Amino acid sequence: DLMASDGNTTSLAVVVSAMGGKPKTTDLLLQTVSASAERNQDKVDGAIEYILNKHNTCLGELFVDEDEDDDTRERLQQMIVKDLNDIRDILKTVALMKWQATRISELVSGYGEVWSAQILSELLKKRSQKKKNNSTSTDHFVYLDARRVITIDEEAIKDGAVCWDISQEKLQQVYKEERSKLISEGKVTEGGENDDDDFKIHFCITGYVASN
Repeated sequence: DLMASDGNTTSLAVVVSAMGGKPKTTDLLLQTVSASAERNQDKVDGAIEYILNKHNTCLGELFVDEDEDDDTRERLQQMIVKDLNDIRDILKTVALMKWQATRISELVSGYGEVWSAQILSELLKKRSQKKKNNSTSTDHFVYLDARRVITIDEEAIKDGAVCWDISQEKLQQVYKEERSKLISEGKVTEGGENDDDDFKIHFCITGYVASN
């Protein structure tokens, strides 16, 4: 339970996969690529519509309060719609070439993790804020696209060789940037009562597919 971290001064990183269920989001995204290679536009449209409805239903259940939740839900919905439109543009190339390229499949299938990580991040921010109203919680949740920090050795990419030293340095830099952002927004007072050992930034990170 990420919200039951009282007494734990360790910042957490939660690696998030795409939304599951039947059919899974990743499978649907891959289906759009294969259908485009076959120039089966009806199948592409059906899969994209299913993905959109699947995530809209989820958002409608998770963000049900008025005002602030409405803004968060609408912003996340608009983000998903924009990404789906970008996917449609990518798929036009697939249909034109009639070729299901591995790199394109990896790119398209990674979107599901991006959506889930952002949704989880916003949900935890919401619950953390409610917790702060009743306590002195100093937990802050941040969405992180793993591609910002994960660095791959391109010469050994088939083996999935991660350059861990470089990746760790990038993660530390991102942490510093997010901390500075919270300070500039007034959510944390540098040198004040919130700037202590209890202050924690937790990352909701995209998973393996998006990282590749």
